[in-house]
Amino acid sequence: MRTLAASLAAPRVASVPGWRTAVPVVAALALALGFLATPAAEQSAAVQAAGPELTLLLRMMAGLKLAFVVAGIGFSWWRLGHPVRPTTAAAYLAAVACVSVSPGLIWDMAHIVLGAALLHGGLAALVALGWLDRDLHGPVLTRLALRRG
Repeated sequence: MRTLAASLAAPRVASVPGWRTAVPVVAALALALGFLATPAAEQSAAVQAAGPELTLLLRMMAGLKLAFVVAGIGFSWWRLGHPVRPTTAAAYLAAVACVSVSPGLIWDMAHIVLGAALLHGGLAALVALGWLDRDLHGPVLTRLALRRG
């Protein structure tokens, strides 16, 4: 049985089903926004300026980056299935939005640098969040990963 002092000292965490269900919604909206962010005329001009070889290479890279996006979405969806502080959950969702918008920006060829910066920044944020996540009185990811059963 926990004492009153221990209860008051414990961080407030809550298991909110909405956080977990928000991950695919945020990812889908950001992915759609990434593809729709560039007008067709601007996209066509960027493709013409880049040439067919560079366009093919960068679009293949955008496809490869989708694998990173799926991994980030899966990790965030798993993590938000456990009790989490609202600020931590919002940080995970923001990182998911950053990585999800990037393949569309790169595919359209007009915002390659912004897309790459958002992808790498979002992935770095997800790694940092996973590393520093201290909800549940300790490193939750380590404890949950080592749990048997």
